[in-house]
Amino acid sequence: MKKRYINSPLNYMSECKNCNQNFQITDQDREFYRKIDVPDPTLCPDCRQQRRLVFRNERSLYSDKCSCCGKNIITMYGAGHQFPVYCYDCWWGDKMDGLAYGVDFDFSKQFFPQFLELKNKVPRIYLYNRSSENSEYTNHAAFNKSCYMTFNAAYNEDCFYSTNLVIHSHLCVDCHTIDYCELCHNCFMCERCYGCRDLVLSNDCNDSHFCYDCNGCHNCLFCYNLRNAEYMIGNKKYSPENYQQELAKLNLNTQTGYQQAQDRFRQIMAQEAIHKFALFYKSDKCTGDYIFNSHNVKDTFYAQACENVCYCYDAHGNKECYDTYESSIDCQQQYECEASNWTNFSKFCNLCQECYNLDYCDYCFNCHDCFACVGLKKQEFCILNKKYSEAEYKKIRSKLIEYLKQTGEWGEFFPLVSSPFTYNESVAMDFYPLTKEQCQAKGYFWRDPDPREYQKTSYQVPNDIKEVKDDILDVVLSCQHCGRNFKLQKTELDVYRQQNIPVPIACFNCRYKERITLRHSRQLYNRQCVKCNKAVQTTYAPDRPEKIYCAECYQKEIY
Repeated sequence: MKKRYINSPLNYMSECKNCNQNFQITDQDREFYRKIDVPDPTLCPDCRQQRRLVFRNERSLYSDKCSCCGKNIITMYGAGHQFPVYCYDCWWGDKMDGLAYGVDFDFSKQFFPQFLELKNKVPRIYLYNRSSENSEYTNHAAFNKSCYMTFNAAYNEDCFYSTNLVIHSHLCVDCHTIDYCELCHNCFMCERCYGCRDLVLSNDCNDSHFCYDCNGCHNCLFCYNLRNAEYMIGNKKYSPENYQQELAKLNLNTQTGYQQAQDRFRQIMAQEAIHKFALFYKSDKCTGDYIFNSHNVKDTFYAQACENVCYCYDAHGNKECYDTYESSIDCQQQYECEASNWTNFSKFCNLCQECYNLDYCDYCFNCHDCFACVGLKKQEFCILNKKYSEAEYKKIRSKLIEYLKQTGEWGEFFPLVSSPFTYNESVAMDFYPLTKEQCQAKGYFWRDPDPREYQKTSYQVPNDIKEVKDDILDVVLSCQHCGRNFKLQKTELDVYRQQNIPVPIACFNCRYKERITLRHSRQLYNRQCVKCNKAVQTTYAPDRPEKIYCAECYQKEIY
């Protein structure tokens, strides 16, 4: 690996062994690496993140049978996996004992192949869907009731087709990152909103539509950067009567009218609205975006109440963590972990919950002091699922780490071949999209679409929601973009009727892809405030048309 030192031996540029791009390792980074006894990373932050994301499948679900009891299940594992897949009751019950698969480590062989061999024997739970009711089609989710195709979500009821930190919400459809919302449709990054559709970065709004960065607004339409306003269209005041007349003219109950309104809203956001260079709130010494109540956060995106974290994504209450994705809820001193909530002092772990002192563990719950274990529950002092005394564990663990340092495996996250998912069904596809040819060239796995899900149907969805009959619930629809089949749920249809929203003509995945174009990139660019020319680091690429303001100019303009 090529290294170019800058100013001191502790601050240098390194070449990523995957993409060959240079990346900086700072004094602060190396201090952390020394503290947890890992070598400097061999991949740049983006490639490290991409590698972790390949181990997370949120939205691709399949029909299967429990390998233990034979019950029909909906699972995140497609055909072709080698490991058994258990339903919730079988996996959490007495029928699943991870210690039954324990083996000794062979010091004549490399570590990762031995770990993969164990991983392909231990039963895996069909979904991560904790303590939910009537929500079989949810994943990476917990404490939900009567939700459908909703992912990365908790404490919701009757929510559909929504993703990414959807919390405490009710009767919401096609939303992304919402909290305490009700009867909302196609809203993005919103809190405490009611009866709204197509809101972006807006809070505490009622009966408002197609608004950007509006807080405390009621009955607003095509508005931006407003605070505590009502009966506004395009940031101009209307009487309640005239407002309702103009709203009715849009024919938002039809596909035609709704699409025209969406196009108009996208144009407003791009050409008229003011965009703050980054969303920081009560935070200091931070770089990245969407950071709230945090201190000393570097190149991190979606962070709440974090301190001294770097290269983390979707974190809440984390301290001294590096390189995590969806590892949140009071985590401390994690490195290279994915979906490991309530887990402390751990490295290279995937979906380990309420644990501490873990290394290279996968799907372990309520465990501590384990190394290279899979599917354990309430265990301690285990290596490759074999239990030891505390003294034996510490002795073998030290010997094992020294061996991994010699083989060059210590300090690396799990290799891609050990992921149970293909690239295009993992979250990596959302942030780092690749074609099938590009995946195959890099050695990533790919899953071709199942042709049974793309049957042509003759049913024509009515343009107007008022013309939709109940028999549509029995019809298989075809996406007008990709051709994939989908069906409507009754509660979902009830929401469309109540909110006067036309029935979608695109499948969930195509709607999701359209919605995440609103999400800022997770790259930082150097730009200037268009008002005062101050230099800022922002997720808005230089070729984007939005008007970018620094924090001071934004504050003066909006407030």
